[in-house]
Amino acid sequence: MTELEWEECDDPRALVLHMSNRNPRPPWGFYIPGSEFRWLVNERKRRLIGTACCARFEHLLPPAARDLLHSSWRVADYALGAQLTLPPRPGFFRRQFQSRCTVWAIEAVCHLAPLDLLALIEDVQRAVIAETSESVAWGEEMATQAQIVRCVVGNPFLRTHFDRAWATDTAKTLAQQMYDSREFGAMPILADALQDAGCENDDILAHCRDPHATHVRGCWVCDLVLGKA
Repeated sequence: MTELEWEECDDPRALVLHMSNRNPRPPWGFYIPGSEFRWLVNERKRRLIGTACCARFEHLLPPAARDLLHSSWRVADYALGAQLTLPPRPGFFRRQFQSRCTVWAIEAVCHLAPLDLLALIEDVQRAVIAETSESVAWGEEMATQAQIVRCVVGNPFLRTHFDRAWATDTAKTLAQQMYDSREFGAMPILADALQDAGCENDDILAHCRDPHATHVRGCWVCDLVLGKA
């Protein structure tokens, strides 16, 4: 995948595959002192991508699955440790819900515990298809899911310099408020705060000011400001 294909791709599964190919796990116990081995996307980022994708179908989930979804946000920030309690498997829910889209949404959120990101994305796609037969709606949702991946990962073809002096108290407060609330309407204001602090990085400012962007917890710019990257 080229940089242009990454930016224009509307299939989140293709982006996840590219992430996996560029970011393989090292063999267990494999380590070379002084090596510059670097994961493109760590487990926190992967969990935030998956949880954000599933959260778009929260309205389809029964309470037990919603609890898992909200727990997953906290697990990403190590607030609950490494374990999640799975809700009953979808076969149990299937006796209560006839909707195919609900079943696929449950399948997706169940994949949050083992975090099989490809399987999760595929289940979310099936939920979209089951929820609407309109190809336009399906395509629009997939494009949004792809934006979620790009929002969290950024541009893997570029190494973005971020000066910690740009992370002023104002910038950090704005980023933290958006991170906690998962409401990102203040992204253009964050761009202004960063620019006032001396940031002239076009990629950072453009991401904040893009009126068509979909922002989620784990946004690569907010993570840079908060020192989470």
